[in-house]
Amino acid sequence: MRDALSTSAIARVLPEDGADLYRILLVADDPDAAGLLGERLSGGDNQFIVTTAVDAAGATRALASGVNDAVVVCLTVPDNRSIETLRQIRSAAGSTPVIVVSETVNRDLRRLILREGADDAIAWAEAGGGLLLRSVRYVRERNHVREQRRQLALLLDAAPDAIIVVNLAGTVRYVNQAAISLFGRSKADLLAEPLGFSVKDGETGEISIQTPTGRRVGEIRVVAIAWESEQAQLAAVRDVTERVHGEQLRARTAELEQRNYQIEQASRLKSQFVANMSHELRTPLNAIIGFASMMHGGHTGPLNADQTDFLGDILRSGRHLLGLIKDVLDMAKVEAGKIDFSPQSIALSREIREVVEVLRPVAAQKRIEIRVDAAPAVDEVVLDPVRLHQVLYNYISNALKFSPDESKVTIRTAVAVPGMVRIEVEDAGIGIAPDDIGKLFGDFQQLDAGVAKRYQGAGLGLALTKRLVEAQGGSVGVLSTPGSGSTFFAILPRGL
Repeated sequence: MRDALSTSAIARVLPEDGADLYRILLVADDPDAAGLLGERLSGGDNQFIVTTAVDAAGATRALASGVNDAVVVCLTVPDNRSIETLRQIRSAAGSTPVIVVSETVNRDLRRLILREGADDAIAWAEAGGGLLLRSVRYVRERNHVREQRRQLALLLDAAPDAIIVVNLAGTVRYVNQAAISLFGRSKADLLAEPLGFSVKDGETGEISIQTPTGRRVGEIRVVAIAWESEQAQLAAVRDVTERVHGEQLRARTAELEQRNYQIEQASRLKSQFVANMSHELRTPLNAIIGFASMMHGGHTGPLNADQTDFLGDILRSGRHLLGLIKDVLDMAKVEAGKIDFSPQSIALSREIREVVEVLRPVAAQKRIEIRVDAAPAVDEVVLDPVRLHQVLYNYISNALKFSPDESKVTIRTAVAVPGMVRIEVEDAGIGIAPDDIGKLFGDFQQLDAGVAKRYQGAGLGLALTKRLVEAQGGSVGVLSTPGSGSTFFAILPRGL
């Protein structure tokens, strides 16, 4: 047997038109057939440089040692042995075209040869050069196109944007991996979906995409292309959902900031108005209370019984109105952050009893017993006594207001947590429904707010109490059962 690789049949013919030369590896186990086919390929004006090998092993070495434009396999007898040789050569050839030359090529043989990996099959009588040249060129071009498509598919699949190709009939011809991920559907589903674009060629638009996980927003750009020999449109869709949501959030934030600024301005103007009006109202009201007090005390002359009663009503109403004005002014100061605190060391039990003494006449009118249960462990505190009196007065006066006659009000102190004292005021009053507890400490809130409400007040006492306690780093709350009374509490820092 001859050496597996021979160069004795190499021929080079330089074509007159300067066309490219094709390097052909001819594989034939029959020396006569190899010689004859080699002569036919290298004769005349054919554009081939031919190298021969006699078996698959030789072909494998030739393919590994040099570059070939095509492999021509001569199958003199297309039996199992020759088909196995074809398989081995196809495996070793990689992307190099493999063309089979056989004595005769019918439809069944062509189907078999192509199934085993050959790129083309021609009859021995047609392998003189012209047909083979056309076959090599065709296969090379076809494989080149396939490789380009493969590379394009890899490139498009690596793109972060969704790519969709649709022909002019609206049939989806291609989708990349990003499109499959964006739409949340399989490739088969997308390829079966008729689709059209309203965006003009070369322009950018926005589309809404319904996915299994929700609606997404896409930025789309469409360009006209040729896809597999037909006119089509390529749409690139970028998922801009997060960007759009971010822009909406920023716009909403800016809107809220503007509204908050307007609210703050309105609140500041309101606080200024309330403070100014409170001062303006208190000046004449103090004069009314002062003159009424002098007249009621007989300092301006004797009064009859009716006059004394009338002046008493004026004094009570005036003092009540002055208290409301003072509460409104304090609320305005707290909101503006301008309320003053002057903490000092005080005995909590003593301060409680002072407030109780002030309210003793109110308790006596309803025959209500007031008990003070002060814990010695938290009796010493550092707090503003004036603000503490306001808190205690509001809690105790409310307890007396809502408690029935001949009942009991209890004031307790206890340790809340280390460094904090808890002050409780328990009554036996009407109690509070669970749904109403959240309304208690709101501004101008009264639960019995009808026209014929039974209890007097503007609804500022508890709101002011809450603001005063929180401004000192504390908290307020209430425990209540309808019909069984309530326990209001304030937790304040001891300040030691």
